[in-house]
Amino acid sequence: MDILLVVPPIFTTEEGIEPPIGLISIATYLKENTDVSVEIMDFAYEILANNITICSNLYTKLAEKILEREPLFVGISIQNISLSTSINLSKKLKELNGRTQIIFGGPGVDGLETEILNNFSQVDFIIQGEGEIALAELVVALKDGTNLAHVSGLVRRDYSVKGIVTNRRALIKNLNTLPSPDMSLVNTPAAYSEAIGFQRTGVNVELARGCGGRCHFCGCSSFWGGVRRTFSAKSVVNHIVNLKQKYCIDHIYLSDDNFLVNPIFASIFCDEIIQRDVSISWDTRGRINSINDEILALLNKAGCSHILIGVESTSNEILKDFNKNIDSESQFDKIMLVINAGILPILSFILGHPLETNDSLHQTLLLLCRIYALGRPVAAHLHMMTLIPGTALYRKEIANLDVEKKIFKCRGYRIGNVPMLKEDEELIERYPEIFSSFYNVKTKNLDIELLEFISKHYVYLVQTFPLSFYLLYLYEYNLVDVLSSLAKLLDGNYAKNSLISSFFKFVQGSYKHSDLLEMAELEYKLDFVSKANQSAECNLILNYDLFSYRQKLRKGIQCVEKPASTSRKKIRITADGEKISIHGKSLQ
Repeated sequence: MDILLVVPPIFTTEEGIEPPIGLISIATYLKENTDVSVEIMDFAYEILANNITICSNLYTKLAEKILEREPLFVGISIQNISLSTSINLSKKLKELNGRTQIIFGGPGVDGLETEILNNFSQVDFIIQGEGEIALAELVVALKDGTNLAHVSGLVRRDYSVKGIVTNRRALIKNLNTLPSPDMSLVNTPAAYSEAIGFQRTGVNVELARGCGGRCHFCGCSSFWGGVRRTFSAKSVVNHIVNLKQKYCIDHIYLSDDNFLVNPIFASIFCDEIIQRDVSISWDTRGRINSINDEILALLNKAGCSHILIGVESTSNEILKDFNKNIDSESQFDKIMLVINAGILPILSFILGHPLETNDSLHQTLLLLCRIYALGRPVAAHLHMMTLIPGTALYRKEIANLDVEKKIFKCRGYRIGNVPMLKEDEELIERYPEIFSSFYNVKTKNLDIELLEFISKHYVYLVQTFPLSFYLLYLYEYNLVDVLSSLAKLLDGNYAKNSLISSFFKFVQGSYKHSDLLEMAELEYKLDFVSKANQSAECNLILNYDLFSYRQKLRKGIQCVEKPASTSRKKIRITADGEKISIHGKSLQ
């Protein structure tokens, strides 16, 4: 075989894994435009599917699997979360067969090309940015023994000048010249969905490359050159129809970092889906300032079920430093538009910016509290701010990287079900500026351990106790201070199965406001009944009209008053399967 394209082991992430569309596109291009023989080996999938057992000599085992295919070249596609595994795997490959030439590529090496070639001799070449044409030219040149100077998009050592040579390649002007990805090169979409525990069969489909937003923290801008290019709507829908027919796909993860930025193109795509009656659900990404009723109605009609929205923060100072070019004032209303359109918003926040204060984070947490108080479908992720090499934020803040705390050791990174291997940990610790995404930036105003606690647990807590948190806000408690007190009380015992009861006990023992205590008990018991595996029943006594208060907040009204007192009532909450019933009886 000429070249084996490899997806290395990745550290466990909440997003799971999908078919590697980047490598599939590259392999398809090689097959259709050269005589190069190519295969794909996806170790991330094999590990998640429990087809590979994790052990201390993992990288030797994987290297042996690769060499069984006898490739002349090995191309490794790298994300930030797989750079260390790629380096350790390539080291074992070279130890077992020094003649195998190793090529790195992908967003995980963006901005680090020189550092990688200077520090890791096992890496022979790096493809910079877009890989289809560059890798094809490189492999053909290496096979033919021709000069590499003409290969654009290649970063390599040049011993004649004793340095690193970078020859940038212009972006592909017309993405429609690329062949439709050959999904038969990897396991079926159903196999990937099963490996990550999804009941529906989904697959990712590339609609666009790049964003154009130029957010300072995001690697998309640097990797794709700060511009957004699209495939034609018709060709992408053709691909979706073929996938649906061949693999019985029922959901599409539409790969486009800024789908709503061009409403005309978004409308053309939706119209193509509607007119051809594709009847499939799909999700995508959009920015707050691109959301409006008209486009949301069209997305809903076309089958869009989810939109990932980068909210990041409610602090305009932080948003400006991120170069988000959005105003926090419209965030709640725009998210409400998405919810009311029948589309699930998946909200992404970033914690740990050096400008973050107790008050600014409180406002961000309050926004999320108000959203969950709606009682409508919504999802959210609180991410710790990390520095992605190649980004403007990396260049600005790398000197402030906190290398002393080594916070990555507390984040529970795993390969499959096994904690991070020793050689990965040593590599990340030795080269913090290369592996900056595993570290945090020094925070001036907030403790990093508290931020980690909030990022991991606040969403779970506020999903269960949205109105309790809202009442804490009305009683003028700072939500960051509340969570800080809770974290200190728990003292590291953050087990998810006990976190809800721990918070309930914390509220009962820390506050004296009777309406707050009743609300916490109501939400705690509703959660208990809803999670029961069989019929369940709870009782409580209420002196406040909490149900009317809940209804008011669920209409999106930002109440400034607290629940009204009412006649004393006994409330019985019962569950029979998924059906929950609430019965009240006056005790007066």
